[in-house]
Amino acid sequence: MESGKRFEANISRALHALSGASMRIEDGGRYAMNRQLADFLYWPDFPATYAIECKSTRGKSFPLGRIGYGERNGQLYRLIGWNDVHAKRYALMALEFYQDYRMDKRMYLITATRFRRLADACWHEGRKSVPEDMLEAQARKCGWKDGNYDLTVLTERR
Repeated sequence: MESGKRFEANISRALHALSGASMRIEDGGRYAMNRQLADFLYWPDFPATYAIECKSTRGKSFPLGRIGYGERNGQLYRLIGWNDVHAKRYALMALEFYQDYRMDKRMYLITATRFRRLADACWHEGRKSVPEDMLEAQARKCGWKDGNYDLTVLTERR
């Protein structure tokens, strides 16, 4: 199984461990590429909706092309547009970095809007990716707990 699908499975289990409801949004995979907003929707026990896009990457930097940065109708811009429609909508990116998938992986949650600001700063510096250390300063690092990433931050009232 590829790292991205393993990551999505981990996020699915972590969301199911929380109170509230979650739903996986299928994109059809490589055979029927449907443009979806995100990988998951999550509704905690209070009026809010989270759209969560999961991306896993090997190395110390996240390539901007993987989220459609710079594309007029790229996924990053669709997430931001969805977020901006209502005050209780939150578009999040769950970004996983790893060297060896079994041993060394780290995950960060960041809003799509904040990620875009980071991406813009990197782009203006001539970079085509966001380094993990820059992301770590702006995102929430989620630890590994009981065989899953700890997403309890999503259950905090906003």
